[in-house]
Amino acid sequence: MAYSEELTEELLRDAETLNSELSLRFVRLGSAVSKFKVPRAREYLLQGICRRIDTLRRCMIGVFNTFPVDQEVPLEDEERFLVEVYLQAFLINLFGVFDNVAWTLLYEKGITFDDKGQKGMRRRDVGLFLAATQAHL
Repeated sequence: MAYSEELTEELLRDAETLNSELSLRFVRLGSAVSKFKVPRAREYLLQGICRRIDTLRRCMIGVFNTFPVDQEVPLEDEERFLVEVYLQAFLINLFGVFDNVAWTLLYEKGITFDDKGQKGMRRRDVGLFLAATQAHL
């Protein structure tokens, strides 16, 4: 199924914008690492958030390279499988970015962790959208 020329151009512009935005976020976050005082927070920023943002960008590029917007014939099985892998990796890493943001901020705020919940926050309660995490933010 072919998209209209107008929609094809819009999709390609949006992909280019997303690629640029993710690259910019990667650079800005990487340069902000020195502002974090807690080593574990810096580690989550660089090895968690930044790494995952770069993976998101690479997955998006992989999808568009493997399955161009203007392609009119169905994908071969191997190409379709590769697009599925890129999309799954994109979603997992998108979730991971939010998780890593939560860990980064909690470590930077000096929150301690104890799986029994006696001396600090339980690790299972860490998540950017969880009430226990939000209480510290």
